[in-house]
Amino acid sequence: MQKFLFLLLSLVLLGPLGIDLYLPTIPAIALGLNSSEALIQSTISLFILVLGLGRLSPARWWITMAASRSHWPASLST
Repeated sequence: MQKFLFLLLSLVLLGPLGIDLYLPTIPAIALGLNSSEALIQSTISLFILVLGLGRLSPARWWITMAASRSHWPASLST
């Protein structure tokens, strides 16, 4: 159980760590790709959107599993 919690905590912390590592390098990325900083900054919005969608999918699965388990005791009595 402790290994699972450690893995879960590590995965949760990867999102904010990715943003913290990405933000200071925006000027260098723009220079390396011969692009504007505004265009590179727009990828931050995409990153946050994907990060949010990634956190919604397990939550939806968990809600579905919890709902199906709540009907299990009732099915034993019928």
